[in-house]
Amino acid sequence: LGYVMLMRDITQTRRVAEEQIESERLNALTLLPAGLAHEIGNPLNSLSLNMQMLEEDLASPQAVSGQKKLLTITRSEISRLERLVSDFLSYARPRPMRLRTVPAADLLERAREVVAREFALRGAIFEVADESPGAAVRVDDEQLQQLLINLLQNALAASEGTGRPPRVVLRSRREGPRVLLEVEDNGAGIPDEIRERIFELFFSTRKGGSGLGLAIAERVVRAHGGELSFESELGKGSTFRVALPLAVAQPGATT
Repeated sequence: LGYVMLMRDITQTRRVAEEQIESERLNALTLLPAGLAHEIGNPLNSLSLNMQMLEEDLASPQAVSGQKKLLTITRSEISRLERLVSDFLSYARPRPMRLRTVPAADLLERAREVVAREFALRGAIFEVADESPGAAVRVDDEQLQQLLINLLQNALAASEGTGRPPRVVLRSRREGPRVLLEVEDNGAGIPDEIRERIFELFFSTRKGGSGLGLAIAERVVRAHGGELSFESELGKGSTFRVALPLAVAQPGATT
């Protein structure tokens, strides 16, 4: 009886802690307007200056190279604004989920099709490993596909600039009643001092990053009854892991 009561206390404490965390995350939404205004303000100022300079250059036929450079910068800043607004809307107004049972292998293949060309152009080694044959999950496959694409792009960025060829692995595997979708990179790893901040709103270590990507990813995974976690080792790389409940197995599934 004492053991049962202890387990109930632990379960209740854990539930209260989870509710408190969710409450804090919802309260953090009040930071979005100020943070969004700050993030949008910088690229908008840059766009305004660049467009002004471009107008001046257009009056000079000798400034072809300068025009091209300014146009490149302008397109980059516009793309950044588009990503920021898209990420903000995804976080602030998530759409209702449309659930269906999908083989884990299908999620891997669709994500591979989207990013394979980008990885090849950037000289990255990209591997896909389905180690959960037949396993399926009940998910909004559009949301999960976008989540995996975002994690893959983060992994590619993390793998570059280390002095060795970038390498990213997208993997699925079975773990008891769960399916694990993993994105592994061979980047520099995540320093200890920022690991607790990885899922914070507007926190990003990437130049031009919105700081919303992983916050959105965590929300999507939790909405599916899953868990998003990561492991990282300095100098060797990181693995982000999406754990989802196993759905009804497809024909030919193994246990």
